[in-house]
Amino acid sequence: QIKSFIQDENSIGVLQMRHVLVISYIIHRPEKADALADALIADSIEAFGIGHNVPLGYLAGAVRTYREEEYLQRAVTFLESYLAHAEAETQITEETQIDLNAWLAELYYDMGELDRSEGILRATITRAEALWGPFHEKPINGKSKLAMIMADRGEVDDALAMSHDLLMRAREHLGNDASDVLVFEG
Repeated sequence: QIKSFIQDENSIGVLQMRHVLVISYIIHRPEKADALADALIADSIEAFGIGHNVPLGYLAGAVRTYREEEYLQRAVTFLESYLAHAEAETQITEETQIDLNAWLAELYYDMGELDRSEGILRATITRAEALWGPFHEKPINGKSKLAMIMADRGEVDDALAMSHDLLMRAREHLGNDASDVLVFEG
């Protein structure tokens, strides 16, 4: 069984071992991690397709580790590259694209690049509302993050107004006792 697990260079077993190696390199030898991470993602896309959970999982692991190790620019570059490839291939679901773009906006926010974060976030909110409607958790979370950006810029009154509007619309749509309203209110 082990032989079949690692038989092919792009088998799931070999890819999993390479993923562990990439994470280790990001932590201990980041200067060598980029090429390994790029190759792992490319090979897993070739083996499974870009929208498959395997390359998405490896992408998530690498980006999360880059972020934890405070290599935010590398995380952004890696995620942007994946998104560009995925959107060109049109083999990735709209939901996954929304999630990855929301994550990219978050990374830019962490880097202090509020304008870039806001632009990506606004586009992501628009896409999320078109897919799920305005009261789904993803557009609501996006608008909450947008309010944080506004507050960080000193636009506190606008941020509070946006937050208050979200709460009122959620109450109107879901009722005062709905768990989503109570969480948002808290």
